[in-house]
Amino acid sequence: MNRTLLLGLAVLLGLAGIAISVRDILVQPPPPPPRTIAVAKEDIPTYTRIEPDMLEQITVEADDPQAKFAYNFDEAVGMMSTEPIKAGQPIGRGEAKPVEEVRFVEDLGLEITSFSGRFDEMVGGQLKPGAKINIYGYREGQGRDDPGDVVLIAHDVWVVDVRASSGEAAGEPPPTPSTGASGGLLGGPVLTGRGEAPASIVTVAAEPEVVWHIIESLGAHRYQAWVTLAGQQTFAPTPTPSPTIYVQPTYTPLPTYTPFPTPVSKAPESGPSTQTTPAPPAGAEPTPEGLPTTGGTLSGN
Repeated sequence: MNRTLLLGLAVLLGLAGIAISVRDILVQPPPPPPRTIAVAKEDIPTYTRIEPDMLEQITVEADDPQAKFAYNFDEAVGMMSTEPIKAGQPIGRGEAKPVEEVRFVEDLGLEITSFSGRFDEMVGGQLKPGAKINIYGYREGQGRDDPGDVVLIAHDVWVVDVRASSGEAAGEPPPTPSTGASGGLLGGPVLTGRGEAPASIVTVAAEPEVVWHIIESLGAHRYQAWVTLAGQQTFAPTPTPSPTIYVQPTYTPLPTYTPFPTPVSKAPESGPSTQTTPAPPAGAEPTPEGLPTTGGTLSGN
């Protein structure tokens, strides 16, 4: 009796499984609903932020290959094109990306530039994206007559990326073998601990006039960069006074005296001679009329 019951249950289960399989074959499930994707309404050049008036929506079947990687309308708005997009072309993940992935920051009014420096002059090489920094420029002196100088190039500048001198992202490099150590695998050198690669290439985002001043100072004027983390107050630097240097005075010689030439008197012309009594010098006492004015002395009776 028990064996007959168990056999009957097994037959019923088998028939139920066959019925379910046949149903799945004969009754097709409903297809997934179609998708609405964004396509370009006009030609969109590369490096362009996509606005709503550049797009239109089309509906495609869910199994359409275009629907697999295409953005919908809301997703595509605000993206930046990474290649030219033709009118009617779906906006996919290969044609447009978030602005931050293309140019670090979403604000298109900021320019992006990089500069390098010694890691010990870059806050110990520990700069991180998102920091605000002050950029100083310094020029080493060349002796007593050239003491060098320091200028504040820009302040409160936004750091968007940092790199090691090799160009790789500042972070943990592969372990390096310690000098003179051995005993590793197959007698190779022992690998030391891991440490962060110091940042020595800094990428910043700033207004165009600030970027111009950075390039002018570090490029044209050959200042070297020294970076500090910005504080809450803007520092107004005072130029370092130049040391007093003794300068040997120069003397200008007196002009050479040149005597005036002695005038040459001309012979009197023929004719009646006239004698003119010269006027006495200024301040001299008048002399009695008829007495000589020069030579001898006056004497009384």
